[in-house]
Amino acid sequence: MGLLKDKGFINKKFWQKSLLLLMVMVVILGGLSIRAEAVVELNKLNFDYLFEEHGSVMMVIDVETGIILEANKAAAAFYGYSGEELQGMRIQDINKLSGEAVNTEMALAAIEERNYFLFDHKLANGDIRNVEVYSYPYVYDERPLLFSIIQDITPRLEAEQQAQDRMYLWLVSLFTSIFLLIVLLIFMQKKRMERARHIDELFEQTTRYQALITASNTGAWEYNSKANRMTCSAEYYAIRGLDKKEFMEEQQDNVDKVVFDHIHPEDRDAAVDLFHQYIAQPEGMYENLFRIRHRDGSWRWVLSRGKTLTDQEGRLTEITVGTHIDITDRIRVQEELQKSEMRLKQMAEQSRTITWEIDLEGKFIYVSEVIASVLGYLPEEVMGKMTIPDFFLKEQGDEASEFFTQLTQKRDSFTGILSQVTTRNGQQLWISHAGAPVFNKNGRMTGFRGSSIDVTELKEAKEKAEAANKAKSTFLSNMTHE
Repeated sequence: MGLLKDKGFINKKFWQKSLLLLMVMVVILGGLSIRAEAVVELNKLNFDYLFEEHGSVMMVIDVETGIILEANKAAAAFYGYSGEELQGMRIQDINKLSGEAVNTEMALAAIEERNYFLFDHKLANGDIRNVEVYSYPYVYDERPLLFSIIQDITPRLEAEQQAQDRMYLWLVSLFTSIFLLIVLLIFMQKKRMERARHIDELFEQTTRYQALITASNTGAWEYNSKANRMTCSAEYYAIRGLDKKEFMEEQQDNVDKVVFDHIHPEDRDAAVDLFHQYIAQPEGMYENLFRIRHRDGSWRWVLSRGKTLTDQEGRLTEITVGTHIDITDRIRVQEELQKSEMRLKQMAEQSRTITWEIDLEGKFIYVSEVIASVLGYLPEEVMGKMTIPDFFLKEQGDEASEFFTQLTQKRDSFTGILSQVTTRNGQQLWISHAGAPVFNKNGRMTGFRGSSIDVTELKEAKEKAEAANKAKSTFLSNMTHE
């Protein structure tokens, strides 16, 4: 019994404690509920404050209607509307997309398929700003809403665009520079090739010129009037029978030492004066002819020619360049020709032989000076003005013209043709004519070339001899009959 009593006491005590514990728990739970509600209310107050005062643009948008339910101060400042104006506007009013497109984007954000967007938003002043929108869906009182955070990325896009523009300009400049560099390299390569070709051509020309100078026995020279210095090529010294190296060892470059001191005494003064006259007034070409002493003691005829150089602006410089040409052989040939012509002239004058050339019409194109001493006419009075039938065969009339026509057609030579010619002073002479046809390089006959000899004395002597012989024959015949 006592045990039961004790057990009953224990149970009673247990239930008392349990009840007390339950009451404590109720009190605690009730306190916790009150505290939770307080916390929720506090959090709500904190979120509202954070939403309103945060520097980022924030909005709460009704998914179904697009109406802006909440907009913070930053949104009002950004868009240029008051908070009351924004709350009640539709998001389509500030978004440049069409209403259908905006609804589609909000629907995608509501089902959490997308929460990042790029839009063009229109401000109250009409400006368009590029924005990126982060939208997060949630439900409030069974109403689907979007919490959107909006950032103005216009400055960033403009900076990126400027960077792209700079990059584009840099790339354009780079490719332009590369292109210009390639063009420059091609141009330089072309110039190098042209220069190489010019060098080759110059070398070839120089070689040819050198060979020509050597073959023609021509020496080159250069005179500096400022320094009175004459520089000559080896060929000039070869004309004088000298070696240039030996001469240059004496360091002789004075124009007198190089050239003038070696000129023939009869030619020196005139040659020196002519040279210095040209240097003082260098007009046209300089040309001088003189004899210069050879190493063997002989005299060589030298034709010196030159010209003063000009600069790029056409102004005369102090440099004159030219050549010394050994024309000794040419002078000798000319002298021999002159002697030969003199002998022929003397012989023609002594033999009273007129040389001539006519064209196919018989007109004189050349006649020697002997015609003046034989017939009294000057060559210029006959050449190009008279024909051979009119002049030499005038006394024969039409027969002479016909005879000349036949000669032309036959293209034959003729000799021993006698005609009587009247001189300027009226004297009658007997002239014997001989000639041969002249042909050009194509084989075409161009006229006749020949001579006419005064045979008057010979003919008269012959006639006298014939008359004497006839008289002798008559005398002998008469003596026989007696």
